[in-house]
Amino acid sequence: MYVVNGTTCYFISKGNVYTYTIKTKELKEVISDGKIQKMVPTVKGIIYAKGKLFHWDVYVDHKIIVKGAKSFYEMDNYFYFTKDDKDFQISFEQLFTSKEPSKEVESYKPKTSEEILFSDLDGITTSRELKTAAEQTAVKTSSTDNYISGLDSATKGQKNTIKRARQQAEIVWIPLEDITSWANREPFEAGKEYKGVPYGQPVNAKYVPWSASLEEFLESVNDPKSKMYTSKSTYNKVAPYYSSDCSSFVSWSLQLDKRKTTSTLNESCNKVESQDIYNVQIGDILVKRKDHTVLISDVGYDSDGNIVSIEIIEQTPPSPIITRYGVGGTKTLANLTQRYFESNYILYRSKTINNVTYKHSCAVPLEGDNCSKCTVSNSTSNEEKESEKPKESEPKLEAPKIVLNTPVIKKASIQSSGNLISWNHVSNAKNYKVYRMTKNGNWSEIGTTTSTTYTDSNALFGISYYYSVSACSNSLESDKSKQSNEMIRAYSSYPMIKTAKITSKGTVLTWDKMENCTGYYLYRKELNGSWARIATLSAGKTTYTDTKASKYKAYYYTIRAYSSADGSTVLSKYESVLRKGLINITLVNGANGIEVKWSNTINGAEYLVYRRMNASQKWEKAFLHTKATSYIDKKVNLGSKYQYAIKVKYQGKVIVDAEYSRFITRVLPAPSAKFTVTKRTVKITWKKVVGAKNYQIYYRKGNGDWKRLKTTTGTSFETSVKSAGNYSYRIRAYAVVNEKGYYSSYTTSKVLKIK
Repeated sequence: MYVVNGTTCYFISKGNVYTYTIKTKELKEVISDGKIQKMVPTVKGIIYAKGKLFHWDVYVDHKIIVKGAKSFYEMDNYFYFTKDDKDFQISFEQLFTSKEPSKEVESYKPKTSEEILFSDLDGITTSRELKTAAEQTAVKTSSTDNYISGLDSATKGQKNTIKRARQQAEIVWIPLEDITSWANREPFEAGKEYKGVPYGQPVNAKYVPWSASLEEFLESVNDPKSKMYTSKSTYNKVAPYYSSDCSSFVSWSLQLDKRKTTSTLNESCNKVESQDIYNVQIGDILVKRKDHTVLISDVGYDSDGNIVSIEIIEQTPPSPIITRYGVGGTKTLANLTQRYFESNYILYRSKTINNVTYKHSCAVPLEGDNCSKCTVSNSTSNEEKESEKPKESEPKLEAPKIVLNTPVIKKASIQSSGNLISWNHVSNAKNYKVYRMTKNGNWSEIGTTTSTTYTDSNALFGISYYYSVSACSNSLESDKSKQSNEMIRAYSSYPMIKTAKITSKGTVLTWDKMENCTGYYLYRKELNGSWARIATLSAGKTTYTDTKASKYKAYYYTIRAYSSADGSTVLSKYESVLRKGLINITLVNGANGIEVKWSNTINGAEYLVYRRMNASQKWEKAFLHTKATSYIDKKVNLGSKYQYAIKVKYQGKVIVDAEYSRFITRVLPAPSAKFTVTKRTVKITWKKVVGAKNYQIYYRKGNGDWKRLKTTTGTSFETSVKSAGNYSYRIRAYAVVNEKGYYSSYTTSKVLKIK
């Protein structure tokens, strides 16, 4: 199946071609034949084939292009195929417009510039050297009379990086059946020996050795029922189910935390300050974003310590290759500069290359690295072994006897990328070791370089450092240079809290990660309070949940990066952020109107009260800038609904966004009454209810029926009782609005004992 532009799927079912539009979920049969085995969707139309492997009849619009093609593919608006060991081509323009495209086909001679275009994972065209890793290894052993490999003095991490690359490039496999290679090019033929993981972009299959180990890859090759033979990778272009692309190859070699693309490799690396071949180190990578990436597998030197060759290993179709530029190679260092540095490639150095580890694999044991379960492959013929032996007439290269002077640090400056030091070139030095020491600490090696400059991008902000350099040649190392001046890398920025959100679990805080610090101190304070540290966090943290902060209070938060070394701690600058609080609102039908109350108040805060009568109405200002904790809305009508909102300001800042109440209907409140008795005289008084027309007074004796005693417009009433007993009294208000009557609820009845 092919997916084009993420919108349309093309697939073959029962010998017919179908399309499925993802957005509309429309399934459509576009070519009905019943015998179609392969297809290639293009921008102009669909090319399809019938037949069997190595004997394809290829068609377009039911018109024959070629019969009996061994292989075919499309590229750069051309269709290419091989038949009878000859290559042919036809342009898309001719292919899709001609009535007889087979007559428009012309011979095609492959390019002799040793380049074939191919597409990387990001879909941009790059170039490929026409030499396999095995062929290039043969080149490596020739023309090296003035060559010393940089691997002799490489760090353990650099050596392990190249070993991991070699595992991918040197694994030997023999397919049991013919396997289609990248983009339907020359297939991997059954019974033929191949070296290196095949090229592909198996996004929907398995990346080797990420999602499938090297051992699993070999097991699949040797199992005719495995997906190596029953399935394919169909992302971008068809490829073997078990395969790998250039960025996957480099990511695994550098032992990154996950498989990167050419757009994300820079996240795990530092850009080398001087972009030229003389600052290249083993294990560096060259990256062209959304295009291609390669790994520096060796750097060669002459007896004076000058760079004379650079070797590159890369994953390309159909499998990995090695190319040497300079001494012992087929191209010059000028070719390398033109090919990469003048073609928008960026030189990067992994931040963790010194931590790269290597693990033996029985699937591809490297020389000198075999266990009891495996041995180094003996597939090399006797003739090859003899040819690999040095001829007696050829002088054996020996490392020259050299003397190394002590380097002198010329400059020490603080750059945005880190602490930069530079020193003089030392004759016969193959590389230099860089040492660092804190004010109260000891010297420790932090890096190796072939350049005469070094940027310590891992220097913690605010910490005092001193630097020293030694010159090296194989096992020989000069004395350390005189230490540099004190260098303190000031915080050029500081962490800032991005979000402070109230959740059911507490206040969730987030911030951007700060490089080159030990960790973070997190602080909190109330509006009128003092700062208090609430957490100490590691440098990798970018979120924290404060479970002790009340959601009904407003707080300020701030975060500071800190650096600690040898008993010294330095803090970054900081900037505070306000986390707004919430507020509780209650509504009461009062005697004079609707009473709005709120709690969790703040001394000195101002409260802005708004109201509306329905959800679609705009908010109107009911009362502004009150420092009270309640408000009575007297301008309300009986029977109408109201909703209120409160916004809180403190010292000019909004600390509580508008909190909404429920809707409440204005009703006539019950009068607030007082009942007294003197001998046999009962007196009732009550407060006036706003809007009331009159008041109705009821009584009953014992548990008898309630009877209306009086209707009055006043606010008091007296009555005499003739006989002793228990009497109960209650009152309700009555109002008329727009010719409609409204009663309040009754007051709580009062039982009076009359003697």
